Amino acid sequence: MIVLDTKGYVIMDTWVFVLLAVLFVVLSITTIVLAVRRTRQPPPIPYPYQERR
Repeated sequence: MIVLDTKGYVIMDTWVFVLLAVLFVVLSITTIVLAVRRTRQPPPIPYPYQERR
């Protein structure tokens, strides 16, 4: 990690790091939720097959 004498650059680096961490967590959660939904729920039946009985 690069630590500079001026506090402005350090604050900027910390904010960028926090934003990247939040984005990574959100992406991981969304991918896990989508995977769980795909595995649990059966594939939806298309409308033409449902309407034609």
